Amino acid sequence: MIHPVTTVTLNPAIDQTLEVDHLTVDQLNRVDSACSNAGGKGINVASCLADWGIYVCASGLLGNDNSELFTRLFKQKKIRDNFVRFDGETRTNIKIVNKTSGGTTDLNMSGQNISQVYLDRLLQRLSAIENGSILVLSGSLPPGCPEDFYTHLMQELAPKNLRIIVDTSGPALSSILTSHAPAPFMIKPNLHELETYVGRDLKETNDIIHAAQELTNRGIEKVIVSLGSEGSLFFSNKEALHARPPKITSASSVGAGDAMVAGLVAAALDDLNVEEMAKLATAFAVGKLELHGPNLPSKERINALAKSVTTSHINN
Repeated sequence: MIHPVTTVTLNPAIDQTLEVDHLTVDQLNRVDSACSNAGGKGINVASCLADWGIYVCASGLLGNDNSELFTRLFKQKKIRDNFVRFDGETRTNIKIVNKTSGGTTDLNMSGQNISQVYLDRLLQRLSAIENGSILVLSGSLPPGCPEDFYTHLMQELAPKNLRIIVDTSGPALSSILTSHAPAPFMIKPNLHELETYVGRDLKETNDIIHAAQELTNRGIEKVIVSLGSEGSLFFSNKEALHARPPKITSASSVGAGDAMVAGLVAAALDDLNVEEMAKLATAFAVGKLELHGPNLPSKERINALAKSVTTSHINN
């Protein structure tokens, strides 16, 4: 079976979500509900793609000691498990949902220090990826992982003519964007991540446009800048548009950005134009808001949401 998409998650996590009626710092808080999900950005992407009906391979690094949730997810959704297991535990991230305000407080662990042995094993596994497929590089790097690991991986796989989608930040993103490696096909920073990369505030839409144009001029085909509740800006070397989501009741905002990446992948596989891609990817993100865990609602619901996404072209 050919897997047209491979996601890479170097620093996955068990996402433990706790709901409280009202979060009060430095006081006792009663938890109304709790659930744990196999998480990590690339795993969330793979899970949403599987819900959409796409055969997907999930790869990266997982701890041997607490991998049951991940193994169960992969089996349930028919995701190919190509993870390298390391000795120890995968980190746990705690997300506290304040039902009164609707906000989420994140407590993220750093993860275990990873030795070069496991990184070399992962590189060897990924060398078998199918030519011309899509590779999604998502999330943070674990302790012990070189800041240029994603860049090195892209250089090693360059002969395979992959469409590489990047959703990371900080030094890992800077390494990719300043290296001599072939440019990724697509990147999806949020506004803060883009500001961090360019080293300046982007207060006006024109500022964001110019920053995105700098990236498309380097050969990145599409740059998507997420703006939270204000939607996202989609840039190619030919056009720019603003996609605004419909208003819905949110069950959990955890993983909405990863669902958007899954929507971008689905759109790329179908060769959708920028406007169609913006509508579908935004619908993936909004649909995820209605559910807990890395899950999508039905295709019918996603398609209905896509029709409710408003888009407008923007000019500098």
